[in-house]
Amino acid sequence: LKRCVVGLRSVIGNGVELENVVLMGADYFEGSEMHKANNKSGLPNIGVGDGSWIRDAIIDKNARIGSNVRLSPSGLEDGSLTDGLHVRDGVLVVEKNAVINNDFKL
Repeated sequence: LKRCVVGLRSVIGNGVELENVVLMGADYFEGSEMHKANNKSGLPNIGVGDGSWIRDAIIDKNARIGSNVRLSPSGLEDGSLTDGLHVRDGVLVVEKNAVINNDFKL
């Protein structure tokens, strides 16, 4: 973690690299039963999954970022990218409750 603000109940997986990131956290912790249900439905757990790499971003509450995700606004113009992802003034914004699946690259 380099130059990061990490909010309450933030979950950060193993091998995650965050730089210039505000991670807002979550409204609640997910227990093992919820993790099993998420896994069964293919939904990432709340937080940032193992091996992800994120630069220059604001990640709102309850966002679900899967494993091995690469996110950076570098070289992108301002505007909406996909559901839940936007670039504003050179900063990547991950919306509240957004879901970014495993292995997503931006």
